[in-house]
Amino acid sequence: MDGWSDGWMDEWMYGWIDGWLEGWVEGWIDGWNDNWMDGMMDGRIDGCLDG
Repeated sequence: MDGWSDGWMDEWMYGWIDGWLEGWVEGWIDGWNDNWMDGMMDGRIDGCLDG
């Protein structure tokens, strides 16, 4: 019984940590991409207005 519950807890913890990390990394990359795109678009618009 102990071996089974330990294995289950490990699986659950690893699954939870993996899911959390994956979500965090994806969220961070999405946010970074959004900011980068916004900055690029702003830069382009400014360049067009200046030019």
